[in-house]
Amino acid sequence: MITNNGNIPRVRSIISQLKNWQLKRKGVLIESLLFMGLYAVLLISFSQDAIAIIWIESLAVMISTFAAAVLIFYSLPNIINVARHAWFMLAVALLIWTFAALTKLFLNLILGPSQLFNPYFVSINLVGYLITAYALLRLPTGGRHAAPTRFRFILDVLISSIAVAALAWLILAPPISNTIAIQLALILVLSAPIADLILLIIYINVLLTNIIPRVSANYLFAGFVAISLSDYISSSLEILGILGPGSFISLGWVIGALLIGIGGVNDKSNLNKL
Repeated sequence: MITNNGNIPRVRSIISQLKNWQLKRKGVLIESLLFMGLYAVLLISFSQDAIAIIWIESLAVMISTFAAAVLIFYSLPNIINVARHAWFMLAVALLIWTFAALTKLFLNLILGPSQLFNPYFVSINLVGYLITAYALLRLPTGGRHAAPTRFRFILDVLISSIAVAALAWLILAPPISNTIAIQLALILVLSAPIADLILLIIYINVLLTNIIPRVSANYLFAGFVAISLSDYISSSLEILGILGPGSFISLGWVIGALLIGIGGVNDKSNLNKL
């Protein structure tokens, strides 16, 4: 049997080029903006087609969260060792949110177009939030100021999170009924915005004792804020009974995921960046 060994150097050359290929934040950001523009055009073009708009919204969220996870996975070799596990878990959370979006698409097609607060979707979504919180807590601490002990730091975060969750529930939950069914429905509806607030509180506490580069920190914060805004608006509209499928509200979920992914992109020429 005759083999063509002449192709082996070519294959090795391609592999070497892929290893040396650098992702630039600017390039990824431009591509993300183009994707967002295309998504906005599709939302406008198919606004009257309920089935099409469900597919467009779900696919956009899935593509953005999956792409963000891939960007972080690609950047892992260039992330400093003490932060690598945290970014890895953040990518895992994005993959779980991708699966949650796929689950919502399936539920929308089978049960109807209003499955944003379906218990199965919410449960998967909350798993992503838990892993994200764990990832944020695993980010390295340091800097000019002395960091508190790990136990005290986690205790401070826990107390702050519980206080914010309780305050958010008192503010967001409407005083409509005390029946168990209504309360459970409200928990499903408000779970995401309350979880968003907890993540923001955790992230702010982490930033106070963290060595995340400013660029990555800004992208992460902007991503969490974008997701929080979409969750808050969608939950509020659901409580009012006017939330419909496929709207510009979903732009926050798409933008937020992409911003988190961009935060993990690293220039291979600088291993000190996250």
